[in-house]
Amino acid sequence: MTEVKAVDNAGLGLYATKAYKAGEIILQETPLIVFAPKKPEQVAAVRNQFQNIKGDKTISQSRSSAIYDLSIPATIEDDQKHEFRGMLLAAASYALVEDDAIKAKVQTLYAPTTNTNTCNKYENEVVSLSEDVISFLKRQVQPDTKLHNLVHKSTDECQKIMLIWSCNAFKGGYLYETTS
Repeated sequence: MTEVKAVDNAGLGLYATKAYKAGEIILQETPLIVFAPKKPEQVAAVRNQFQNIKGDKTISQSRSSAIYDLSIPATIEDDQKHEFRGMLLAAASYALVEDDAIKAKVQTLYAPTTNTNTCNKYENEVVSLSEDVISFLKRQVQPDTKLHNLVHKSTDECQKIMLIWSCNAFKGGYLYETTS
């Protein structure tokens, strides 16, 4: 049905080995984790981990991100703000996961090394941005939260989660064990 092939200058790609009809399901998988909470209680849990969230700790359904109103540092380039917010949301969402088996599965997914001497240009940019996010989080998380513990006590794990999100998550923050 599919095969993995090397793609010049892009790593690996998944290719169909037969013709599919429009609308035909090729692969179906339940997300391992969703880094973009939608339920009001999940959104509130994410927002409550941050200091300096504008307004109340809830979000309207019309907003696309639980942290849409969190002020991003002016030093972050406009073309990096979406990824910066995504990394913030990935760390905050992951911190709330209570199932250690899910966390262990997430940790097995691909993330570039933080050794920028062995990374390509894109990976170096992502690693650098994740370092900026860590610095930001150290200043902006509420004390005595799960995110505070992740950032301050497990910094390497926190950074790895952001890198996993950056390299594996699909639109809407969906992360899959097999497809990712």
